[in-house]
Amino acid sequence: MNVRCGITGLITLLGIYGSWGGYPYEDLVNCMEHLKDVPYLDLDRAVAAGASYGGYMINWINGNALGRKFKAMVCHDSVYSTEVMELMSDEFGGIAEFNGPAFVWSNYEVTHRWNPARPDLLRNWKHAAPTLVVHSDNDYRCPVTDGIAVFKTLQYLGVKSRLLSFPDENHFVQKPENSREWHRVVFEWIDKFSGVEEERLRLENQGQSQGQSQGQSSQGQSQDQSQDQGRREGSGGDLISL
Repeated sequence: MNVRCGITGLITLLGIYGSWGGYPYEDLVNCMEHLKDVPYLDLDRAVAAGASYGGYMINWINGNALGRKFKAMVCHDSVYSTEVMELMSDEFGGIAEFNGPAFVWSNYEVTHRWNPARPDLLRNWKHAAPTLVVHSDNDYRCPVTDGIAVFKTLQYLGVKSRLLSFPDENHFVQKPENSREWHRVVFEWIDKFSGVEEERLRLENQGQSQGQSQGQSSQGQSQDQSQDQGRREGSGGDLISL
């Protein structure tokens, strides 16, 4: 659902048509501002994840101010450059609507405007949160070279990043073992950089410490009880021996 339009369907489509990094990005900015007033949310640990167009949006966010508000990013099967995406995809005349075909020779102004790989935006990626990049070799919708380009850009700019590649998957990770690995790596990445992992370890250590203290206390009580019982039994024995 698109926040700007509030409903799905044609109205939503028209609300974002020709504005890949415009209105949807503004909606996300406004959404984050709204969430600040939600008392049970901790925005200091916010993360962002997206796939396909969502992956494109992760790249767009990394080049803009909103990217500074997240602790970690997950970019799955994304678009690196809107200026060549139509030529590299298995889609013909429909993958990207930019108020016209996504061809630089006939629609350069729009495809360039919303290109996350614009030099002025790429320079901002150096401030990006740690980013996990996921891509599959058999993805012909958004070719794996897009994912490699995203990962290498982050690496060259010194951003903590990792590339997770599936050689036997396409635009979707569907095989059970691959899906399990996808979820394991994604949630480990999120937990690590959002502070959840550190918090969990702290609570586990705290629980172990409390358990050890209780165990030592119980052991001490057992020893005291044993000594008391021994004294009572010893006294009784003495009385019997007399």
